[in-house]
Amino acid sequence: MAIKTETYRTKAYLEQSIRDIDSIFGEGYSKNNPELLSTYMKCSIDSEFEETIENSLRLFEEPISSMDRSIYSISKSLEKLIDK
Repeated sequence: MAIKTETYRTKAYLEQSIRDIDSIFGEGYSKNNPELLSTYMKCSIDSEFEETIENSLRLFEEPISSMDRSIYSISKSLEKLIDK
C-alpha cells in the first residue's frame, strides 16, 4: 500500500512540475530539460517535507511548554522543602 501511495505522490509531483515549468517557459520545455524538471521536483518535495516537519514540531510546542512549567513548579517546591 505504501509503495502505491508513494508512486501516486511521485506521479503527482511530476505532473505538477511539468505543468508549472511549461506554464512559465512554454509547452514541452520541461520534457526538453529533464535536469530542470528533476531539480524543480526535488525542491518541491524538499519544501513540502520541511513544512510537514515544521507542522509536526508545532504539535509538541504546548506539551513541552506545559512540561517545562510543571518541572519548574516541582523544582520550586523542592527548593522550599530543602530550605526548611
